Amino acid sequence: MKFIESLKTCLIKKYLTISGRATRSEFWWFMLFVFFCVSILPGFLFTITPIAIKQATSFLVLLSLLLLTVPTITAIIRRLHDVQHISVWIFILIFLSTIILYLAVTMLVQNNIINIEQNKGFLLIAYAYGIMKGTHLYLILYLIFSLTRKTEQQNNKYGPIPDITDVW
Repeated sequence: MKFIESLKTCLIKKYLTISGRATRSEFWWFMLFVFFCVSILPGFLFTITPIAIKQATSFLVLLSLLLLTVPTITAIIRRLHDVQHISVWIFILIFLSTIILYLAVTMLVQNNIINIEQNKGFLLIAYAYGIMKGTHLYLILYLIFSLTRKTEQQNNKYGPIPDITDVW
């Protein structure tokens, strides 16, 4: 699957589809596009835009991030199906990311970096944050390993073999 075909599949044909399978090329071409939209393009726009329109640029970046969240999650789920993994891993990762974000903000508040009020228990939160971050890193590495595996060359419980005319 080529780049444009991958974008058509992930953004139009299968925007909300979690059933079925996604080949490596479909998934990784789409992830390249997502990376460009949420990392490279915003950085470029923020360096060349004048201060007066940075708010509009921020709004466009946020809008693209929100619009790409659903197809990114569905593409990851279909890719996990292709290598015979259950899709619950992505939801565990999202849950862990949310907890880590909460703990990080709590640590900032308790360390008076965000000046709300003085709280106690900073070390306990820092310890929990460290454990969660380690688990999070392990899960991310496991997912990356799973997402880079070759397409299973047989039908599985998630569907038939995808079109293996990959240009990878």
